[in-house]
Amino acid sequence: MEKIAPDRTITRLIGVDPVNKPGGGIFGDSPKSLSNVGQIIHVDATGSAGRIDDGNFIRGLGRGVGGGRPDIFKNENTIFIEAPYAHFNFNGLMNHTPTGGQSARDLLLGLPAPTPAPSK
Repeated sequence: MEKIAPDRTITRLIGVDPVNKPGGGIFGDSPKSLSNVGQIIHVDATGSAGRIDDGNFIRGLGRGVGGGRPDIFKNENTIFIEAPYAHFNFNGLMNHTPTGGQSARDLLLGLPAPTPAPSK
C-alpha cells in the first residue's frame, strides 16, 4: 500500500480496530496527525470479555507485537467508537452506534447526528 501523498486531501480516515504492523507498512511509522485529513475515526473492537475465539486474542497479539494502535488514531481530535464486536466483525464494527453518537458508517456517509428526543 502506498503512503498518502501530502498534496492529497482525505475527508475521513477510519481505522476499524487498527493495529500497527511491526517494521513498517502504511501505519508502521504513522504520524500523530495529518494536516490533510479532515476527520479521523477509530473504531475499537472490544469483543466478548474472557473469550479468545472471537478475535480478541489476535487483536491483543497484534497490538503487543506491533506496538499498539497507530499513532494517528491516538490523536486528541480522533472520534473514538467502542464497539462490542469481535476484531473480524467488520459489518458490526462499522454499523455500531454508541449511545448518543454516530456509527462509523454514518460518519463516513456524512449523515447528520441524531436529534435527541424532546423531554416531557
